[in-house]
Amino acid sequence: MTRDVCPFEGCAYGTWIARSRLTAYAAEGDTSKIAFAVKPGERVTAVRGNVHVVKLGVVAVTAPVEAPAGRMLRKGDSVYVLSYRGDSRYDVWHDGRLMTLEAFWEPLAPAARVAGVVRARPEMMWWVLIKTRAGRQGWLRLRNMAEHGFELKEDLCMRSC
Repeated sequence: MTRDVCPFEGCAYGTWIARSRLTAYAAEGDTSKIAFAVKPGERVTAVRGNVHVVKLGVVAVTAPVEAPAGRMLRKGDSVYVLSYRGDSRYDVWHDGRLMTLEAFWEPLAPAARVAGVVRARPEMMWWVLIKTRAGRQGWLRLRNMAEHGFELKEDLCMRSC
């Protein structure tokens, strides 16, 4: 889990407007108890959120890649993709270490820089704590539908609508 993140470009906490019916759950990560429903057109305050990794992504390294702190990824290595950070950057796990890297795999990297192939796409959920005008709190489970980056399945407005 990656705590206290907004996982994509243009993401912002604050006032959100639901464009479709949303379900708020009583506890983060638990869909067994519904706290309340958010109706289309209703405003809520998004307080904070955490990205939960449902399934690791796997990228096979096809050419050497320079990584942070002087580390190198070598041809034949596997990198496990955890979550999207925005601006084509991902949190990845390699050789027992967590690092943030710019995507070097197809189709995200420019053709001249491609050095990896996706073997498995990551799956992640973004759990966001919301508060209604009446003071009720609950957690939205927002599903990432993008093959690359982060795109919500749910329909809500996070900026000027």
